[in-house]
Amino acid sequence: MYLKERLDDAGNPIKFHYEKVSDRWEIACCLSENSFQQVSFVNSIATTKGGKHIDHVADTVIKTLTESIKKKNKNGVDMKPSQIKNHLWLFVNCLVVNPTFDSQTKEYMTLQASKFGFVLIYLCNTISSCVVRFYSPCQIF
Repeated sequence: MYLKERLDDAGNPIKFHYEKVSDRWEIACCLSENSFQQVSFVNSIATTKGGKHIDHVADTVIKTLTESIKKKNKNGVDMKPSQIKNHLWLFVNCLVVNPTFDSQTKEYMTLQASKFGFVLIYLCNTISSCVVRFYSPCQIF
């Protein structure tokens, strides 16, 4: 809903990828014009400074996109993860059991990703065709 009213420089609606991963997690991402941006909610609390949940999702997305770019651009210029992150706009809405925050204002979630109880796997066949999946640790091993 946040992006539906936004337009890019050419006046076209911003293209984004949205996925409702589970009943507890929703993730969307699109290009950011200036720098890394994020909009996130943990248990309906706006985490305006992000947190470990944003770091976890961003790192997974960036790692997957870096690998996908390397496969498609074998002899081209290497893309560094920081270059990709600077053009990423991430949206996360999640429900987390017993989240911890850095202060009473709850602007930054400090709960470690290992305590989320799942592993995020971001699958890309092409950069425009990405699928986000969560797996519990017992499903992976």
